[in-house]
Amino acid sequence: MEAYRIKDSQIVAQAEGLRVIDQTLAPGECVPWHLHPDTDDYIICLRGVVEIRELNPAKVTTLKAAQRYRVLKRQPHTTINTSAEDCEILIVQGPGPIDSRTVPGVAR
Repeated sequence: MEAYRIKDSQIVAQAEGLRVIDQTLAPGECVPWHLHPDTDDYIICLRGVVEIRELNPAKVTTLKAAQRYRVLKRQPHTTINTSAEDCEILIVQGPGPIDSRTVPGVAR
């Protein structure tokens, strides 16, 4: 996946077939559309509000603090902070080979 800029992104744990990422998105920031061919994403909202958008079928899920959601492997998705405050999410990827692929040509 191509590099992108958000307020903060840190890998907090990583092992064969598993990665945990702590991300903070400022208002209006997003992670570009992407998918994971071999792993699910477990997204846990730690603070604020995050919107998870998916394709095929189109779906929008809004998470608040202490809520979680699973994006299935091969499912194109993006995460967006649509609120006026920072949001922080924890992403658990795995089990399986960790890989991300950009989904080109998709607007927010």
